[in-house]
Amino acid sequence: MDQEINNEAKHFWGRRLLVYMAGLLSLAFGVSISTISGLGISPLNVMAFVISQISMVEMGYVTMGVFAVYILIEIAIKGKSFKSFDLLQFACAVLFGYFVNWTKALLSGIVVDHYLLQLLSILISTVLIALGTTLYVSAHIVPQAPEGLILAICERWNQEFATVKLWFDITSVVLSALISLVFMHGIIGIREGTLIMAVLVGVVVKLLTKTGFKARVERFCGVDASQQKG
Repeated sequence: MDQEINNEAKHFWGRRLLVYMAGLLSLAFGVSISTISGLGISPLNVMAFVISQISMVEMGYVTMGVFAVYILIEIAIKGKSFKSFDLLQFACAVLFGYFVNWTKALLSGIVVDHYLLQLLSILISTVLIALGTTLYVSAHIVPQAPEGLILAICERWNQEFATVKLWFDITSVVLSALISLVFMHGIIGIREGTLIMAVLVGVVVKLLTKTGFKARVERFCGVDASQQKG
C-alpha cells in the first residue's frame, strides 16, 4: 500500500513539474512577444528589459539577476520564516531566464510594424502571461520571484495581495522609467501596452479561474482542497 501511495505521489509530482515548466514557457513567450510589439513590456518584466537595453546583456540573463535580487529581499523580509524549499525560486529564475532568451531567439526574425498588429501582439502576450501565471500557480510548487516578494510583503505587514501587487507594479515601472531616463536619455519599454497588460493580465487570470480551467489543472496535478485554498 505504501509503495502504491509513493508511486502515485511521484506520478503527480511529475505532472506538477510539467505544468510548472509549461507555465514558465508560456510566460516567457508572452514576455518575448511583448518585446517585439514595440508598445511596451509588462510591469513585472520592464526593469529587466530596460537594464538589458542599457547593458546589452541578453534579457534572460538580466531577468535572472533581477529575480535574484527580489528573492534576496524576500529572504530579508521573512527572516527565519523563509523555508529552505523556497530557495528553489533561484533555480526557477534561472530556468525562466533561459526560456526568455530562447523564445526571444525564436521570435528574433519577426518584425511588427503596423499598429493594429502591435496591439494584437500585446493582446497575445497578455493571454500567454495570464495562462502561464495560472499554470505555474496551479502547480503549487514555488512562486516566481516577484510573486514571492509580494507575498512576503503581504504576510509581514498584513496587506492584501492586490494592493501590494498594484504598488509593486507602479514602483517597477517608475524605477524603470528613471533608469531609462538616466542612461538612455528617454523612456524605453513603457508605453500603452504596459498599461494594457497591467490591467488585462489580472482580468484573464480571473476568467481562467471562473471558467474552471485553474481547478481542472489543479486536479490534473493532484492538488488537494487544502492546497487549492492556499
